[in-house]
Amino acid sequence: MGTAPTSANSHGNSANAGTGGNSASANGQKTPDQLLAHNTQLSNKLGTLLPKGVTPQQACDGFKNLGQCVAAIHVSHNLGIGFDCLKSDMTGVAPATGSTCPANTGAKKMSLGQSIETLQPNANAKSEADKATKQADSDIKDSKTGG
Repeated sequence: MGTAPTSANSHGNSANAGTGGNSASANGQKTPDQLLAHNTQLSNKLGTLLPKGVTPQQACDGFKNLGQCVAAIHVSHNLGIGFDCLKSDMTGVAPATGSTCPANTGAKKMSLGQSIETLQPNANAKSEADKATKQADSDIKDSKTGG
């Protein structure tokens, strides 16, 4: 209900502060995958949370901002939800052919909380989205101060 957008809004605001905002380009901002290409500390950490064979740059391609992608990576890791399914729901892009995602995954853009509700209905979506947002904010902040 009203809880998922709240979590997505608080996530978006805090994540934008650390990454410069939107996905990019017309205003000169870097995309999440471009930011990760230059932030090896964060990229290395995220690489340990992603499925084998997926780089953080590949994972974050198509996300609105870096914080949104990092939070999705944490949710996937924390709850055992397929990252490709979360990414599809959050970006509104259908998963690759042969994916094990539920039908209609990626049919429309969803917030992180809405995607959690859809992919793992028994989870507390607001709590899990908030937890992942805090983890993402911490990872981004630590990577800036530590490297």
